[in-house]
Amino acid sequence: MKMTKKLHLFLITGIVAVLFASCQTEEAEIVDNTGETLTAAAPLTNLLSRVAMSDATSDNIIDSTDCFKVKLPVEVIVNDQQVLVNSEEDFAAIEAIFYATPTQNSTVDFVFPITVIYPDYSEVIVNSQTEFEALQYGCTATGPGPVFEEPVSCFTIVYPITISGYASAVQQAETYTINSDEELFLFLLNLSATEYYAINYPVSFVNGEGETVSINSNSECEQAILAAIDFCFEDEDFCQGSDVVFNNLYDSVANIEGVMESTVWSAVTHEYTFSTSTPQTLCTIGYFSPTIDGGYMMEVLKEDGTVLYSAYHTFEAEQLTHISITPVNLEANQKYIVRRRNPSTTGGGLCKVVSRVEGLEPILPATSNGLTIHSSKYYGGGTGSEDPNLFMIPFITVGFSQN
Repeated sequence: MKMTKKLHLFLITGIVAVLFASCQTEEAEIVDNTGETLTAAAPLTNLLSRVAMSDATSDNIIDSTDCFKVKLPVEVIVNDQQVLVNSEEDFAAIEAIFYATPTQNSTVDFVFPITVIYPDYSEVIVNSQTEFEALQYGCTATGPGPVFEEPVSCFTIVYPITISGYASAVQQAETYTINSDEELFLFLLNLSATEYYAINYPVSFVNGEGETVSINSNSECEQAILAAIDFCFEDEDFCQGSDVVFNNLYDSVANIEGVMESTVWSAVTHEYTFSTSTPQTLCTIGYFSPTIDGGYMMEVLKEDGTVLYSAYHTFEAEQLTHISITPVNLEANQKYIVRRRNPSTTGGGLCKVVSRVEGLEPILPATSNGLTIHSSKYYGGGTGSEDPNLFMIPFITVGFSQN
């Protein structure tokens, strides 16, 4: 509600002061009638911003990155089939194509231009595959603007909600109806240092277990979001991965007569297909970039090409670097792919491997302590082949939960 008082110039200064003070008090009461006022610097404001961020993980099946999502509708080419994606429900059609061609290295290519949306709702127009890959590999923040904390995706606010805002600089109050995460995020983002606001309770939300809960105060809201964060990131925070099983398999193959460990020039992409005899949680990926420091896109996929994890990481030269990843739950006896892709599309760089000369007995599949590596691939940049390779294992370690 806006209140405007037209004061005539002939009113004496004292009357003006009385009216001004009365107006300011009345406006403040609109916001502060419950003692639940908040500012841009309030901890709850930060938590609500994280809840309201755009979920950049929802479309990983088409963009293979947690950094941003692609604005829909968008046209894609999936294994040479054209698909128009109007909504997230259409991702099922892409999965169906993956399942229909399980032996093919599944690919998703965009029909440019496209627009990508960062967690802070900022948008960037992308005109080519080169530009798209540059954004993928250069992803170090939540967007081109300020860096925010990680979004909280398992806490959903039930809209609409109403917020009362007050700008002390102009003694002006407003009541806002918020209808979406984007509206809430932008409202909080644009708060100035002289503005404060109050949420009109009760407000409902859906927690990570799918339950709808009513909140009646700031303290309840803050505790509910903190509980959701614990739920969302419980596995990630406490999943300690060990790559002992992979290392044992790798070393056992390296000790086979006629097999040697070496550093070779690899294609842009190298990967291997593996399975585990019991359910596992994959927590870490280990790699190093021989001779030079290097950055790579590291991915975990289902055999049909469905992306389970994808992120850009930098590795040190001549020293194994372990990267903690968002935990990936693996089913027993199901095949998965761990993949390393070089940002350069013209060359792959050096790669540590164990290998045997083709023409002799294959070294794959190989099994140790419940881990089986079935085959590997090396392709891209004018070298290698997408055909399965049974004579080489790239040194990309995977670490499973020890909890």
